[in-house]
Amino acid sequence: MKRKIWRTLLVWAGISLILQFSAYAYLNAKVKTVMAPPDLKPITQRLSADIPGVDLTNIQLSYAKDYLAYTEQGVLKVYNLKQQKLVFSKAPLVGSDKNMGVLNYEWLPDRNTLIYFFARKNPNPEVRTIVPPTVSTPVTQAVGKSQAKASTPVGGTTPTAKKPTGQAKTLAAGTATPTLPQTEDPNQEKNAKPGAATTPESGQPLPKVEIHRSNPQLTDLYTLEFADSDNQTQKPDDRFNQTLTEFPAGGSIIQMAFSTFTNLMYLTIKSENATQLLEIDVMKKVKTISRYGEQILNIMASERYGILYVESKIGGKKQVLSVDGYKRKVISSDPYAEILGNRAGVLYLGEVKNGVLTKVLALKETTDQKENPTLDSLWQGSIEFKDGDVQIGAKNQVIVYDRSKAHIIANGKDTTVELHGDDSYVSVDGAELVELTREGTFTHVELRPLE
Repeated sequence: MKRKIWRTLLVWAGISLILQFSAYAYLNAKVKTVMAPPDLKPITQRLSADIPGVDLTNIQLSYAKDYLAYTEQGVLKVYNLKQQKLVFSKAPLVGSDKNMGVLNYEWLPDRNTLIYFFARKNPNPEVRTIVPPTVSTPVTQAVGKSQAKASTPVGGTTPTAKKPTGQAKTLAAGTATPTLPQTEDPNQEKNAKPGAATTPESGQPLPKVEIHRSNPQLTDLYTLEFADSDNQTQKPDDRFNQTLTEFPAGGSIIQMAFSTFTNLMYLTIKSENATQLLEIDVMKKVKTISRYGEQILNIMASERYGILYVESKIGGKKQVLSVDGYKRKVISSDPYAEILGNRAGVLYLGEVKNGVLTKVLALKETTDQKENPTLDSLWQGSIEFKDGDVQIGAKNQVIVYDRSKAHIIANGKDTTVELHGDDSYVSVDGAELVELTREGTFTHVELRPLE
């Protein structure tokens, strides 16, 4: 009987351990998926469209490669490539200054949602506040106890004021006329007009008007969300999020970066030869994380760990840093090092001398980044980099491109791909090529996978 009981207990203990181990393994796999999400195959499309207009700038392709955002003569426009039609536009408000309207925009990396900033004039740049006067008790001449009593005569009539003689004149028993105080200005009585009082009355102070000057520019953050590109009826959802009072008037957004891992957004703002780095969290709190006199050259947010990498210059000293709020760690102190991009937990740096890319370096990211880490050398050579753009491909290729060709650096080799059209762009995931050709009053757009 005892053996049977022990056997039953051991069986249930084994089943319990198996269930616990299975639950632990499942939860551990889920945590790994959140901490290091798997690399999904990028979306690619083969589409073509003729967009009205020939002055298209700041071309950006959506996450699903079916919407194209661009600016035409200061107006933000979004074109549905599948339906071949314009689905959204936003111009500056009437009466806006030259640098107002949509300042910059960028697609979120994991959905068809466009984030943009819109500047407008502050309708109340000055606020006037009326401050009530502070009433103070006037200082009076001290009088005796008998004089402090009621000065109205016993007969009930008010005596006529006479020029003081220096002696009190009794009007009735126990009642005396108080001595009038001498004026501060001895010439006041002499200069007084006929009929004017010889003693000035205590004038009441006037209310004071205070002027409070605020930012003459209001900069608003919007979220523009699009339905599936095949949807014929649903309109874009243009949502106002908040107004950034910290945004300097006349400032321009040089760069935007998103961290979907930490739900943080970063902005590099330039105004009057100064740069400023702002951090905006999911609770819409804004804080400046750049330092005084610091020039922000480039920023990049890690897609896997949410680390912000900053290319910074202070007092002639240039560094590449990892930034966490106000905490900083040096990644590279090489004055020629530039941030190229980030993909799948790897940071890519380039060594650029005199507008020529001579080296590509890589750093495998960790949750606890070390100071001055060792960088791996991936490639050495010579590619003109002065006017080029760079993206990290879906297979961790480093893609350096201009209008006519793209250099694809992979496995230590450089492969050249010829590009067609007047302008060419590579999507942010490095998987799609956008080629633009101007034809009359239209711009022909061709999308094809970058191979």
